[in-house]
Amino acid sequence: MVKKLIFICILLLLSLVVAHKPGLVAVVKKGIVDKVRDKYFTSLFDQLGHQSIPDIKSGDLKLTKITAELSNDSPNNLQASFKEDINAINIDLKNTHIDVKVNWRYHKSILTLKGSARIRGTLSDLGMNIVMQDTKDGDFTIPHINAKDMRVSISKNKIKLDFHCKGCPKPVESLISKALKGKLVDEVQSQIKKQVPKQANSIGNSVIKKTYPKTLNLYDNISLATALTSSIVVKSDHLEVPIDATFFPKSQGYNHSSEPIDIPHYNKDDPGEIMLFFSPYLAQTLAKTIDTEKLVYDFPLFEIQHQLSIDPEAGPTVISFEDGDLIAKGNAKIMAPVYGVGVSIGVTLKLDMNILNGEGDNMLSVIPKVKGLELEKFDFITPKGSPSDSGIPASFIKSLLTSHVGLVGLSNNSNFETPRIDSKELLAYLNKLIPMFLDQLVLPTVEIPQQDILPLQVTNSELDFHKGYSELGLLFKFTGY
Repeated sequence: MVKKLIFICILLLLSLVVAHKPGLVAVVKKGIVDKVRDKYFTSLFDQLGHQSIPDIKSGDLKLTKITAELSNDSPNNLQASFKEDINAINIDLKNTHIDVKVNWRYHKSILTLKGSARIRGTLSDLGMNIVMQDTKDGDFTIPHINAKDMRVSISKNKIKLDFHCKGCPKPVESLISKALKGKLVDEVQSQIKKQVPKQANSIGNSVIKKTYPKTLNLYDNISLATALTSSIVVKSDHLEVPIDATFFPKSQGYNHSSEPIDIPHYNKDDPGEIMLFFSPYLAQTLAKTIDTEKLVYDFPLFEIQHQLSIDPEAGPTVISFEDGDLIAKGNAKIMAPVYGVGVSIGVTLKLDMNILNGEGDNMLSVIPKVKGLELEKFDFITPKGSPSDSGIPASFIKSLLTSHVGLVGLSNNSNFETPRIDSKELLAYLNKLIPMFLDQLVLPTVEIPQQDILPLQVTNSELDFHKGYSELGLLFKFTGY
């Protein structure tokens, strides 16, 4: 006994050690729970509303082929509430109709009678608690539900019995009638209490296992772990979903690299139906993922196709939150392949994230917007090396720097000279010139797809960056009705 207790204690300690803090906390308000109810109400009733009841033997009476059909015509009859003390969502269902059909056979001595009967009525109470738990699915943790504490009540004095026993002696007819209203109704209640939670757990957990997204591929080789770090937490007026939120290279697979810091889990002043609280850990693992291997994407600038590459060999990428901004520092090469020339830069970016409402199959789209840019390194790249050795005329470099910026006054300057590489004067000059080009810089749009388990599209949003965390509030509509 003592050995078992020690073993259990060790397992508990190990579970505490293995559990991670979330890199992202998603707060779900009751409005989203109601949207889930509205979407799945009919299909759930189709699956849970058919109950087969075991045969009943009571003295000389046997009841067989017993079925109970539950029906409810409105999702509004289902009310969900949050029970923080047991970490559960309480389901309370009103105006549920029940229709019980049964075959009966009475046999005593030489008398044998048989027929069918039907009982109809409205349940005075139907409900249960759905406890939020978690379970392992390979290397990841996913949600798990445990439906329990089933409540069923049939008012016997309000049920309607359709029963006819042609040729039955009055005592036999009374006996069968009492058995149908008494023992049969009791057994139906008992079986619903046993069967519905089991069915709810089987159906619900099967759907979760098949559809819950453990990872999302967001862009090229960049993936995000969306598995849980622990079970969903039920509060008095909302749910808190602790998400791993580790960025990782898709080619290398998931690896939880470090421990996130504590972040806020709720903001009572945020009107969003879903709030997202991001830890700096998310930004750190994104930077680490970017530095894993060379990233390349194409974009147009001044009607010329360019190619941006971020090469980890040129230096580390750093991403952090500041009050009001997302800060990114890194090294990149920008090439114009048609000319075979470009620049190698070290840069600090101030970014804003434009959240676009969902369209098509997307839940939302994120467009990074450059608010500010400061160059820390600037080198020309040419087919033959540096500009001084390349033989490229100064007039060509002048055209690259002055096209579309006549307001600067350079295009009419006949004394323009090719800037020298790495000079402080060049960096100072470009950092003054850059603000005029920021609106032309196009970073890749990140599209977040809808998920089968929760097909939502964003209708409004607000994003705030803070030094220790970031907060995003979202309003949604359900799709796929």
